[in-house]
Amino acid sequence: MGCLLDHEIECLRFGVDPDMPRQELLEMVEGSTVELSIEGHREEHAEDFVRWGRRGGLATVRRYGTAWFSLLARRRWERVSAERLAETFAQINGEAAGRP
Repeated sequence: MGCLLDHEIECLRFGVDPDMPRQELLEMVEGSTVELSIEGHREEHAEDFVRWGRRGGLATVRRYGTAWFSLLARRRWERVSAERLAETFAQINGEAAGRP
């Protein structure tokens, strides 16, 4: 149900009829595409990133802590191996302590 409501809110936010047929929406999207630089794309989504982060990021920070986010960033920048990330995730979830 949440996805449907999110879809309708986004449609209304951009002035699109939420009941528009899928094919018509697809044609509208394809006809409105423009190529953006990375900087331009980030600038356009600056407000969205905050909103998207609030949806899942804060819950993840509460669940795993800021150290986990730091480790994820280091993995993204390829400063930490996937194996090290998996080991840390297992420790955070208590798997390394013998808990299922």
